[in-house]
This record gives sequence, C-alpha cells and structure tokens, in this order.
Amino acid sequence: MIHAVILYSTNDYRFFDTCISNLIKSNIHCHIVTYSHMWNGSVENYELLENSISQFKGNKLVNLYNIDWTEGQSPWYWEALGRYLATQEVSDDSEYILYIDIDEIIDIDDFNIWKSNNFLNYQSYDLIRLPNYWYFREPIYQATCIEHSPILVNSQIAKVLPFYPGGRNVYIDRIYNKLTDNSQPFIHHYSWVRTKEEMLRKVNNWGHDKDKNWSELVEEEFLRPFNGTDFVHKYSYTIVDNKFNL
Repeated sequence: MIHAVILYSTNDYRFFDTCISNLIKSNIHCHIVTYSHMWNGSVENYELLENSISQFKGNKLVNLYNIDWTEGQSPWYWEALGRYLATQEVSDDSEYILYIDIDEIIDIDDFNIWKSNNFLNYQSYDLIRLPNYWYFREPIYQATCIEHSPILVNSQIAKVLPFYPGGRNVYIDRIYNKLTDNSQPFIHHYSWVRTKEEMLRKVNNWGHDKDKNWSELVEEEFLRPFNGTDFVHKYSYTIVDNKFNL
C-alpha cells in the first residue's frame, strides 16, 4: 500500500484536480496539507481552496489537514512541517510514502506498468528516487532529459525521522539504502507550466526565492515566445501532446 503526502496552495490550482484524481484512481491514499496563508504571508484564497478540495471531502482515500501560518519562519520550515505532520498521520499498514508535489501528475497506465514490472523488485530499498518528465511554460514543452525529484520512502522509517526544516531532501540525507530508478517515468512535473502571473506568484512563495532574481527572469521570459530553453536549468525541449489537457 502506498500513501502520498501532498502540499497544496491555490497558486497551484490548475494542477490540483488531475493530480489528486489520478492518485486516487491509482489506489494511492492522499494526505493533502493546506495552509491559512501563502508562504510569503499573503492570505490564502479560501473560496478557491474550498472549491478545489470539496469534491474529495468524505473520500476514504483522502485526508485533509490545514496549518495556521504565522510570521517568522521560512518557506522551507512550512514545507517541512506540512510533510512531517502528514507523515505522522499515515496509517501503519502503509508500506511506502510517496512525497509528491501537486504539480507532479501520475500517468495511471504507466504507473500500473511500473508497479507490475518494478515495485516488487524495489521493496528491499528504504528510498526510491523516481524519474519524471519536466515541463516549462506550456504542457507541450517537455525537457529532453529526465529528472528524479519525487521520492518513495519506506513508511516505517519516514515516520520516525525527526522534524527538520528542510525540503524533501531531508529524507534522502538520513536514509542510506536507496535507489535511483531509471525506468520509464510515470510522473509528469509541471512546476514551471504557468502564465506570467502564475509564475511570479510561484517565485515569490518558495524557499529558493533568494537564489536568483527570479521575478526579473520571469519578466524577461515573457517578453518573447518560448525560445527552446528555460532559465531554471537550461534544458532543451521537445514538443509533445498536452497529456492531461492542462
């Protein structure tokens, strides 16, 4: 049995329904964490938040949690706290916890193939780094290289790890029997598939906000059509179908 821990703010509204619906259809139990505020302190859009999660209330595969945001902590703190608290709520019958973002969407058919071909062989590992396709600007622009950002962690190990105010990598730092899975990806990562306004909200609400002048890079990006590379990783791209009609 796999449980998923997912953080959600309405900045990522466009991905919510498809992400959660596909996890449920894959029989993955979802633990969804929301917050009273965005991580930059602006108040969450409560009406949109309620609209997006209302369809899943009462579903036996969905647990919902809300955290009250207060001043004085970094986005990394709130990200880690949400994952830590939801992890503690995962039932003891879960074998693995999937730490996935709301903009990372499972392809149901590819997941079932992966589970049939790989999962039993991988169960001796404490942690599995999962491959994913990465997209930029539009859901038709797919990077030609594969990333490994979602992680699958043995739930009994994850539940006893201490709280640490970092990102998903805190789990990687503490687990040594791990595998990087290089099979065909079943996850599609749409983190940077956004309008200019959506992208500006993203870069003003995440832990990497001091790494670069993200707002300037976003403004420059949208002065022109997509030029075949991104300002985040400098990947090259191919054009694919809009797989989930995002």
